[in-house]
Amino acid sequence: MREFIKKNKILITSVGLLAVFVVFTLLLNVIDVQAIGPNDPHTHLASSVGFAKINRWFHDLTGRHMFLYVLTDWGSLITIPIGVLFLVIGIKQLVKRKKIFKVDSNILALGCLYVLTLAAYLFFELAIVNYRPILIEVDGINYLKASYPSSTTLLAIVLLVSAIDQIIIYIKEKKLRLALIVICGVLTAFFVVARAISGVHWLTDIIGGILLSATLLSFYLAIKVGLSTYQNK
Repeated sequence: MREFIKKNKILITSVGLLAVFVVFTLLLNVIDVQAIGPNDPHTHLASSVGFAKINRWFHDLTGRHMFLYVLTDWGSLITIPIGVLFLVIGIKQLVKRKKIFKVDSNILALGCLYVLTLAAYLFFELAIVNYRPILIEVDGINYLKASYPSSTTLLAIVLLVSAIDQIIIYIKEKKLRLALIVICGVLTAFFVVARAISGVHWLTDIIGGILLSATLLSFYLAIKVGLSTYQNK
């Protein structure tokens, strides 16, 4: 048993993080659920959220800062070229090496991470846990928008933190590598903090985004280790 745990430490950690995220999400649906959100434009009923006292306290504390909302929305677009860059690297390796399992294990694992992240995003767009604390205006019409987990938080952490792993692997020049790692780290912290205090999410949306990001990144590492072991056989 000890040997199994030692060999599968990362995978066990991934499953554990997933369990924490699932439990947190379930608790969000049953603990202190109150209708403290904005009224639905169609039903005129206030939307509900779990951990209501904590969420209301944090929302009242930070207030609403639409500038940060817009900045983080548009700023998160910088993560797209990062994904495209590693996609191009993977395609070039595949063309050159002819076989998919000869592509670097970290690039293959990164592709799996992107697919899992997209699947998680689409799932929570359909399986709505709660709505945002503000109405979102689209073409002059106000809407309640799905809020859990924060997709901006999710994408920023997943794409930027996984990019750090690629930087460590591929960038050999120490000063450049350190500079890029610091930039990614600062940007990650900025997106999470700015999104949290912008007032467009409940605090639990941010926490859920962090937990889901940690889960997906842990699975990324587990997949990378598994692929590397397979390739080295």
